[in-house]
Amino acid sequence: HAGEYAAHAEAYALELEALDRDFTAFFDGLPDRTIVFGDRFPLLYFAEAYDLDYYAAFPGCGTQTEPSAATVAFLTEKVREEGLPAVWYIEFSNHLVADSIAEAAGVETAQFHTCHNVSRADLEAGATYLSLMRANLEVLQKYM
Repeated sequence: HAGEYAAHAEAYALELEALDRDFTAFFDGLPDRTIVFGDRFPLLYFAEAYDLDYYAAFPGCGTQTEPSAATVAFLTEKVREEGLPAVWYIEFSNHLVADSIAEAAGVETAQFHTCHNVSRADLEAGATYLSLMRANLEVLQKYM
């Protein structure tokens, strides 16, 4: 079945390249590429790939449960200064920190799916890396 596997791999690679082009086109059209996460930030490679400026309540996938008051104040002010329409959080988060920052700044919250964790319901509904990232692009288009 080597030929079949190679054909599927090639087709998938083309889909990934198309997704990358769509993200690149979207971000290239933005005058400001700043995002604020009121959550953990396991998206360093994504941010670097698309030249995003990011601020987060927790570094990486840290195990802290609450950011300092100074961090929350800094992020709230960053949202206001930059005129950002949303504070981001990741899937399976309680998003309390993001909610708090967003409420203080008078903006909305939005989820970015890291594709690290997929619920059983998402899997049963046919979620794939590509479908989740396409959904992320739609949300980014709405809130950036």
